[in-house]
Amino acid sequence: MARVLAAAIVAGVIVLCALAAVAAGGSEPAKAPELAAEDRTRLAEAFRLAGAVQEKVWPGWKAAPFEVLLIRDDWEYLINTSRKPEGFKSLGDDAALGREVLARPRVFQPNLLATFPAFGPPATIVVGTPEATGKRSTEWVVTVLHEHFHQLEYSSPGYQEEVEALGLAGSDTSGMWMLDYPFPYDAADVGASFSSLAGELSRLVTAQRSDGPADAEAFWGRYTRFARSLEPADYRYLSLQLWQEGIARYAELQVAEAAAGYQPTPSFTELKDFEPFDAVARRIRSGIVEGLTTETLVKEGRVAFYAFGAGLGLLLDTAGVDWKGEYLRQKFYLEAYAGGGGAKREVLEELERYYDDFSARDWKRFADHFWPGATLTTVWQPPGETLPRVVATTVPDFVGQAPQGPGSKPIFEERMTGAEVTVTGNLAQVWARHTARFGEPDSVQTWKGIDAITLMRHEGRWRIVSLAYTDAPD
Repeated sequence: MARVLAAAIVAGVIVLCALAAVAAGGSEPAKAPELAAEDRTRLAEAFRLAGAVQEKVWPGWKAAPFEVLLIRDDWEYLINTSRKPEGFKSLGDDAALGREVLARPRVFQPNLLATFPAFGPPATIVVGTPEATGKRSTEWVVTVLHEHFHQLEYSSPGYQEEVEALGLAGSDTSGMWMLDYPFPYDAADVGASFSSLAGELSRLVTAQRSDGPADAEAFWGRYTRFARSLEPADYRYLSLQLWQEGIARYAELQVAEAAAGYQPTPSFTELKDFEPFDAVARRIRSGIVEGLTTETLVKEGRVAFYAFGAGLGLLLDTAGVDWKGEYLRQKFYLEAYAGGGGAKREVLEELERYYDDFSARDWKRFADHFWPGATLTTVWQPPGETLPRVVATTVPDFVGQAPQGPGSKPIFEERMTGAEVTVTGNLAQVWARHTARFGEPDSVQTWKGIDAITLMRHEGRWRIVSLAYTDAPD
């Protein structure tokens, strides 16, 4: 099965892994030096901070693996692991870390900062020192927790299979498609719509608008229409990037802001480049807002998705829904978490299109609103029978009988006049009221009806599983 965990997007990772095997099979290496004192202090602070804030930021996060490979100079140090990959030797338990430390000669580039299955699943955080990655110590610690959030994503049940089911990799088995997917970054209409949405999102998350839920509702409607205007594969890629990279950026911000009330250890605050966590939090938040207002698809490419996805996370926090509880169960489509906003609106828009296509008697488009195996059910008296009964009809059979039913007269129309919608995850139940017209120009029957409709969402699309209908009472 193709391995497509996100950090496989790091260029050259396959070559580097091959080099690891060569190094492991070579001559006996020199003894690795102990971890540098500053590295030990930073790593210990990262583990300590995670224990203090990760459950406050994201319930269930503590269940994620937290294996780290630190790259320094000519050596690599593997910490917080239950395995011993080939080529590593134990340096014993480290008192400050409270964990065993393994070491081997350096294989990966010293400025690497990524999370991927370097030694097979589960994914490992592979990170250079702050000096090599261009970060100060406090920012480096927060970034390690950003990568730790990816470990939560990648280790969630079904992640690998659901990513593959998106059908975006083509013939690529390296995972590089996550970087190289041909999203229409240069398309003027796509870029303009995305930038407009990003500007609106910036205003919402910085409280520059006062209408609250009404503004958020309007935004989710615009975003959903934009996403649906893309080619289906492009929509799936956008959704994956916003879900995976954008929410990791959001989690990074939440960690830094939660750490404002956290007391670092004296050894960490004594590092020469230490800065308070609240300063890092302010910088991350301002970076997200700046990204929403200045980054464009044509210039930044997929990097523009990071701030946008983080902004969506901040907006979801205002929706009054348990979106974090749905995040790993219902992957990739952030608009589905907006509760009474995004998901219900999507269902209603799908049903508006259904009634339009039904009224137009466009039977191909009508059938496309149903999942395979769906049924339409009512009570009626079939020709030649003496009593009414419950009749469940498949969509192909319904379409086949349409010339004798709604297609038999020049006038037919069915319009939704109201609906009650309940959405739980990828399941929706709708009690839809409709009016109908049927007949000849000089003789038109009218009536009111009720449709009880069950829909399921899969790969970003709501479709009907079953529809039961009856006349409405007078």
